[in-house]
Amino acid sequence: MSKRVRLLLIAAALAVVLGGAALWAVPRLARRVGVNVPGGVPGPVRLTLPPGFEARIFAQGLEKPRFMAYSDDGVLFVTEMGTGRVVALPDRDGDGVADETVAVAEGLDRPSSLAFHQGWLYVGETSQVSRLRVDEGLRAAEIEVVVPDLPTKGFHVTRSVVFGSDGRMYLSVGSSCNVCVEEDERRAAISVYEDDGSQGRVFARGLRNAVGLAINPWTGELWATNNGRDWLGDSDPPETVYVVRDGVDYGWPRCHSSRILDPDYGERGDCEGIEPPVVEM
Repeated sequence: MSKRVRLLLIAAALAVVLGGAALWAVPRLARRVGVNVPGGVPGPVRLTLPPGFEARIFAQGLEKPRFMAYSDDGVLFVTEMGTGRVVALPDRDGDGVADETVAVAEGLDRPSSLAFHQGWLYVGETSQVSRLRVDEGLRAAEIEVVVPDLPTKGFHVTRSVVFGSDGRMYLSVGSSCNVCVEEDERRAAISVYEDDGSQGRVFARGLRNAVGLAINPWTGELWATNNGRDWLGDSDPPETVYVVRDGVDYGWPRCHSSRILDPDYGERGDCEGIEPPVVEM
């Protein structure tokens, strides 16, 4: 056997060993970091709609659009995480197609959510919450940071903002990991602030990634969707929807969906007294 062949065989063996080690390590690392990676391939989507409904393109060419909100005068605003912009999509002739894409504000830190309140447009960015005064030309005439220095390390970079019936601002910050004990109490939690960003405190905790926030229009309650941890199977734990109440701990990372003890961080009794979700998916 020539020296070159021996070297090739050794290299192949190392590749198999190292490759196997990488395959062994990746899921174990992922158990900790909790990256929610979409597995689909971008392309056309086929929609099945109920009778009497139709769907068509309103606007296109956006870079990672995330959340949307309508202004009081009916203009649709959208965050573009891919470009760091908030854009407006006016439909002045009412034909169901945006007339143009107007850059309201640029240079933002991965903006994800929007909320209109008292003449301001609030924007949830990864590192902060800003608010904008929008002029008649749909441009930001004034920008003010109301909640600075949000935690940014790790994963779950979206920041969801909503205003309650009490006029206060509720802000969700997801966990830094798949499952862990957080160093910053604002992570895996929902905090509450006055509308100027003052008097901030944690409102509810134990919510791994409460991305979707909404106010129940009949009861005034705060509702939240929550992404459960990864790597426990295709169905466990389920994704959940909660009615979020002041001072409540919803269990993460010890207990999921009020009934599933976490294999890494849960101990006997950790699910006792945990408030159940109103919806499991």
